[in-house]
Amino acid sequence: MAGKIVADQIEHSTAGSIATNFVVNGSAKAWGHFDNDKTVDDSLNTSSLTDTATGKHTVNFANSMSSVNYCMPWTGFDTITGGTQSLSTSSCLFHTRTSGFSFTDKNDTIYVVHGDLA
Repeated sequence: MAGKIVADQIEHSTAGSIATNFVVNGSAKAWGHFDNDKTVDDSLNTSSLTDTATGKHTVNFANSMSSVNYCMPWTGFDTITGGTQSLSTSSCLFHTRTSGFSFTDKNDTIYVVHGDLA
């Protein structure tokens, strides 16, 4: 049996209420965790991870974003620096580097995507 709940506000018994658009817009649209073996240990809306090169990884989304204007913060255990190199609606290429700015693979890399789904 399929159902549908329609609500403009969510109310907590002691913490007040909030408009549902804040919940929808503030929720992560994708996230994931992987190690040096490039296997995604756990994720949401991630179809695969591509090891592009040492220290470079492409996250492929199961459901595309509506535009390339999304936010993808990420971190890795002991990651010194890194950045996002290329955003598309279906994937994101990012990298991790050492303090000497050499590309390097890191353990416990996590990412999260905020924006609108297509």
